[in-house]
Amino acid sequence: MSKLLKSNGGWMACAAGVAVALSAMVVAPSLAQAPASDEAGKPEIRACVNGAGADTHVLDEKTLLITDHNRSAVRVEVAGCRLNPHDPLIFKYRGTTQICDPIDVDVSVRSPGGFQSPCFAQSVTPVSVEEAKQLSKQKFESHRK
Repeated sequence: MSKLLKSNGGWMACAAGVAVALSAMVVAPSLAQAPASDEAGKPEIRACVNGAGADTHVLDEKTLLITDHNRSAVRVEVAGCRLNPHDPLIFKYRGTTQICDPIDVDVSVRSPGGFQSPCFAQSVTPVSVEEAKQLSKQKFESHRK
């Protein structure tokens, strides 16, 4: 009889373990599909963009907007160069193509004469997709006088 109880106890423990595993499989996908949000109920802004194939928009001589296929966007403030919407930008990534911090990417501007001017990223600030759409409509502002 003691062998039967051990057998039944093992079976019950196994059944309980299967039930917990199944409930975790049902709950986990529903949690994964829920969009991340802050305490106010607004969706959280992704802090990084994938630089490979991203859209860039020069806002002014010191500010670059990088949008990752309308999923996330960052505003990059630079020093050491003058951004111009007509000059090609050159990106060199350190590690992956994710841009989260100023150290993640080296940006340079190539002038019409072929001269390459390095830019030094001072800050990378995440912006919402809606704000990025508004910023991309903004016209280039030159601070030259």
